[in-house]
Amino acid sequence: MLRPYFQASIAGLEALFEQHWDDTGLLAVLLDELGQRKTPKAVSLKNRVVERLAAKKAEVGASNVDPPSPKGPRLPELPLDTTMSTAHDVPPDSSVNSNRAAEDHGPGTAPKREV
Repeated sequence: MLRPYFQASIAGLEALFEQHWDDTGLLAVLLDELGQRKTPKAVSLKNRVVERLAAKKAEVGASNVDPPSPKGPRLPELPLDTTMSTAHDVPPDSSVNSNRAAEDHGPGTAPKREV
């Protein structure tokens, strides 16, 4: 596996942990890096990362088991408008082109442009 924090100091890794303690993806990468290090500070930080990841996993598990109920009254659903028809009337002075779009040929319209 690549080690993006190979050259980072333990102080830099601690700062990353403090700044991104809620980012499980970054914590997993940090855990991989700390697994390669054997200094007491690295082992201590690794234990903190493991604890944080376990806490995040428990938070996610708890939210999946018993979803919170919505706050406040439920908003009513809007009724469907059944008055609109799917058939569109074409005015008598119009025609329908090959794209099934109405073209108006009535008085006062702009001339048709050729493309």
